[in-house]
Amino acid sequence: MASTASSTSSSGYGSASSRPAMTRKTIEAYFTAGTVMRDDDDHNTRCQSNIFSVTIDWVEGASDNLGRANAVLDPMKSRFAERCSAAGRPVTALANVDWFADAFDSSGGGWGSGRQLRKGDIEVQMP
Repeated sequence: MASTASSTSSSGYGSASSRPAMTRKTIEAYFTAGTVMRDDDDHNTRCQSNIFSVTIDWVEGASDNLGRANAVLDPMKSRFAERCSAAGRPVTALANVDWFADAFDSSGGGWGSGRQLRKGDIEVQMP
């Protein structure tokens, strides 16, 4: 019986010479998190960061680009939470801090449109 093994590697690119090269890519990102409610709040308030740039390792078309972005952005979450607290709006939990980046938006544009600030929301500067 003939072998049915594929010559494609586990990364899906085949031989090493056919894999896209790793480059550095600058992406735009921002953090957002719910904050601890105050007695005078009439809605769930948020702390958000400005949109800022970071540079990550990038392989065009690779599924692990998100993991490389996580490796750069996740360590910044605690600094973001500290800045929210210092501005008077502590986040509910570090686990509730999310980040969004233009490179991973599948909505067809307007990836930063969810950043509108409402009464009681605050914006902190990152990175």
